[in-house]
Amino acid sequence: RKRWMTSFCADALKLYPDRLAAAAGCERAWRLRAGQAFTGTPSVAARMRRFVDVLHRTQGAFEGATVSVLTYNILADGERLALSAKHDYCPRELRVWQRRRACLVREVGEYQPDVLCMQECSISAFRELQLELGPSFAAAARGPCSSAAISTSGVGRGEVGKAAGGAAEAAHEELVGFHYSAFLSGKEQQDALACDTGLACFVRQSVWRPLSARAHLLSSALEARHRGVLRKKLRSQREAVLLVHLEHRATGATLLVACTHLFWDPKLPHVKAAQAELACVLLERMLESLERPAACVLAGDLNSVPHVQPAFLPAHALDADNQLDERWERSAAYQLLSSGCTPSEHPEHPDSFLGTTDRGLGPLRCALALRDAYAGALGEGPLPLTTHADDFAGCIDYVWVGGAAGEAEESHAPASGLRACIVPATVLRVLEMPYQVGAPHAFGKIPDARWPSDHLAIGAVIHIPVPT
Repeated sequence: RKRWMTSFCADALKLYPDRLAAAAGCERAWRLRAGQAFTGTPSVAARMRRFVDVLHRTQGAFEGATVSVLTYNILADGERLALSAKHDYCPRELRVWQRRRACLVREVGEYQPDVLCMQECSISAFRELQLELGPSFAAAARGPCSSAAISTSGVGRGEVGKAAGGAAEAAHEELVGFHYSAFLSGKEQQDALACDTGLACFVRQSVWRPLSARAHLLSSALEARHRGVLRKKLRSQREAVLLVHLEHRATGATLLVACTHLFWDPKLPHVKAAQAELACVLLERMLESLERPAACVLAGDLNSVPHVQPAFLPAHALDADNQLDERWERSAAYQLLSSGCTPSEHPEHPDSFLGTTDRGLGPLRCALALRDAYAGALGEGPLPLTTHADDFAGCIDYVWVGGAAGEAEESHAPASGLRACIVPATVLRVLEMPYQVGAPHAFGKIPDARWPSDHLAIGAVIHIPVPT
């Protein structure tokens, strides 16, 4: 069989070199030579990435639960997104959904997360992935409390046990999925069902029992202080947050996962900063509604790089020499999440950006004491890159862990009102990147033959103590 395969590959290369090179990807064409076995598939890169210990990790035994959380913007299908001219650097045959879906399933199956957050996941993509992800998860985790069955509880409202006949309570089903459209109503639900860029969450149910789930449009958290053009813009947006409450079956530890995808336009960083605060508010509200404290994770595509981008600031935000005040290194969204507050004077804050500091929104606040799981984990500072397309390369995907357990430069305590609601969690490991953190420029544009999306999956293994 090996001799036949070698001969077949050699003949195919001679007959169809251009077609094979195109199918293998522009910049990463695989070379098939006579006498050399075929050593790769589009999903081989997934096997090359693994969860590795974070730098400066505290050694010792950890009592409680561990959870692996993965977030992945999977690049929505269609002529407007995956098949658009923006991605023409990648051959079209590599961007069709059927091929990318198979690669996604294989890649995620290799990572084997306990919780998988997805962005740009339409309802049709959700249903297909739900069916195809289940067997790969069950095959890896098959044991006395799991099987290859798949739950369909992504349709329904309110408590998970009431959704779709209570399918989530069947412990023999290995993977349960949630699509945000299931927890909205009326026109909001219709819009979500028609949306290509939706939110989804999948949970390994043999390890983590789903307790409840909710979804909210970010605009639902608007307050009286959101006024004028800012309020109008935020109300017009359809971005949302999907919240899933879980309980560890073995220890009873609880976890609240929030999956979100913020506004895309780099020219309007103040909108993303305001939306980041709204996502935190909705997460805080659900934490306060729970019967007992829980760890929390905010994961997703925030469309915000860690640093300020002066090119997108209005002229009044710069000094006479067209320079940015050195106080403002971090972007408004990143500063909010990493420190708990973004003052009105920040150039990307809505008040400063719109020139309404004297009568505007006031400081943006987050009471969750979040920590960027990758900050300092693989090198200095945040990740340099989670996406690389034709028009942009940078870090816009994150896993934020609540409680800020452990020592970190930007760690901060939860606000007093939430302190009793949050169980501090610790980042133990992160999913390594397919490039050297110190040399991200060497990583080419995606999608390609190896990577099915224009974003990379990122993830973390988190320790959650059991409250006494």
